Amino acid sequence: MVERFIARSRSRMRSSDRYHTLLKRDVLPVMGDRPAGDITRAEIGNLLDKVAARAPIMANRVHTVLSSLYSWAVSEGLVLTHPVRGLRKRHAEVARERVLTDDEIRCLWQATEVMAPVWRDILRLVLLTAQRPGEVAGIRRVEVDLVRALWTLPPERVKNKRRHIVPLVGQALTIMESLGQNASAGPLLTSPRGHTPTSLDVAKAFERIRRDGVFETHTTPHDLRRTAATLMARLDIDQMTIARVLNHASTTKATVTGSVYDRHTYEPQMRRALEALDAEVARIITDEEHPANVVVLARAV
Repeated sequence: MVERFIARSRSRMRSSDRYHTLLKRDVLPVMGDRPAGDITRAEIGNLLDKVAARAPIMANRVHTVLSSLYSWAVSEGLVLTHPVRGLRKRHAEVARERVLTDDEIRCLWQATEVMAPVWRDILRLVLLTAQRPGEVAGIRRVEVDLVRALWTLPPERVKNKRRHIVPLVGQALTIMESLGQNASAGPLLTSPRGHTPTSLDVAKAFERIRRDGVFETHTTPHDLRRTAATLMARLDIDQMTIARVLNHASTTKATVTGSVYDRHTYEPQMRRALEALDAEVARIITDEEHPANVVVLARAV
């Protein structure tokens, strides 16, 4: 059932590779040889408890994967019941607020110098483009137009299923140009083991930085995206432009005007925002002070 689920979802779900990883690692070794319809809610609860004992948040991800799997299976008539429905998640998650300080950004940049190039490029691109780690890790040559300096994410690789254009500027463009020189039509980035990196692979690479003591508090690759958004806000970029860079359709398409009438791509506005972000990151990593005629405004409490 898992094999059929993954095969069907690969063309429609950007998270299919991550789903497959979780199912293969945490579910199939425990109950892979059982008929899917025989699995009980108690058994799944047991499985989630064991995962939560070593990784609480990961238990929630496994819960989500199993719920999607059984929802699909019920709709296809492969099973009669949905044993995950009504089962509580094992860990109460709260919205993260972690934003890196300038000193931490500087330390991160230095730490990536000694990483494998693929992890260095991914982490830096997340910070410089404000895109999701999984989206950056999965960049393909066909998505990047170096002449126009644009990275176009197709709907199947985007969370909201909407085609997304990311202007490439400064250091991000330099990284893309370097990657593009040796790439064929496939992925621009490959792991040291030769496969296309996933968001889980990026998280593991980032964990090595954390273990080396670069950060004093818990930090994830997604925090780099939040940091990029915060830096743009600090530079007085308006929230709507930041939302467009982040590809937050819940903000940009929240009105009839935004969802139906306004068909502008906002590429120039996003390019200016990312140019400002690039300059700010460059200033931070070189430890330069703001020019005397620039006043950084404190955000309202």
